[in-house]
Amino acid sequence: MLKKEELINCIEGCKQNSRIDQNKVYMAYYDYAMSICFKYSNNKDEAVEIINDGFLKIFKEIYNYKPLSADAAFGFTSWLRRIMINTAIDHYRKYKNKTVFKDLNTEQENVAAKDEPDMLANLSYIELIKTVQELSPAYRMVFNLYAIEGMTHKEVGQHLNITEGTSKSNYAKAKAFLQSKLSNQSPKNEVNVC
Repeated sequence: MLKKEELINCIEGCKQNSRIDQNKVYMAYYDYAMSICFKYSNNKDEAVEIINDGFLKIFKEIYNYKPLSADAAFGFTSWLRRIMINTAIDHYRKYKNKTVFKDLNTEQENVAAKDEPDMLANLSYIELIKTVQELSPAYRMVFNLYAIEGMTHKEVGQHLNITEGTSKSNYAKAKAFLQSKLSNQSPKNEVNVC
């Protein structure tokens, strides 16, 4: 990432359509953008497509960028993150619009927490991301927005044009799948009713 003064200069250069400054920003923040977009994509090629679309939006909208905090680097990083997430959502809507979201049944699904040692402590970041990528696109999108980005189910529903109940259902199913995969058990088809 760029140091504060260099970032401020590059942002000003980007506002002047300087290809050199755009390239500096792209190269400096590419890995950070990849860490965001890879979670929302099926593979690296799709993540790169989302990143490139995101940077196009950044360079088109940089004229409107105004840091919200005194720390220019933190403000820019937060702004970039939000754009990359929104671009991933747009990408999902554009290319995955035929993905079926399942509505909640009248029965509540409940994922029982197991009294096992923390499975996440023994996993690498890459192993965890690969496991999340095994989720269907619909489940992965809901899981990432709710569990990782901290959105409410209502916000997830609004972003993805689904009901709040569908978001909750897909999150529960994604969580059950991940728990099953992470504990090296095959997914169970049984439903625990409260």
